[in-house]
Amino acid sequence: MSSSTASAPIIPIPLILPVSPSQRLPLIHHALCQAGASLAELRYEGRGMLGGHTLRLQDPHNGDLWNRIDPATQQTLDGFLWQLVLDRHPRWDHGTGSFGVVAWEVRADRIRHFHYERIVEIKTSLIEGL
Repeated sequence: MSSSTASAPIIPIPLILPVSPSQRLPLIHHALCQAGASLAELRYEGRGMLGGHTLRLQDPHNGDLWNRIDPATQQTLDGFLWQLVLDRHPRWDHGTGSFGVVAWEVRADRIRHFHYERIVEIKTSLIEGL
């Protein structure tokens, strides 16, 4: 008894590696390196549909380097990092809200996103009478 079953063709799955920030934004990466920044950090906080964010460029030896890059580069960097927050946590400022940090470690060429949600726990007790 023979069975003739056709086997499905094997389709190779390409290895997809994450795209580094410098590959995604080479001009921004170059500007950060030229400014001497080791860290671009966006911090955000919000609750009750209110909140905001700040962006800083830092170097452990030279402090804040924000004024060393041009306004167009600042705006592009701010928009890119803020869009990461909005894509990953679109309701970040609803209810009790949340806060976090998106950090582009320039020398290591990686982005780390720390997000924290507020959770409010309420305990209710009822006492009747004396």
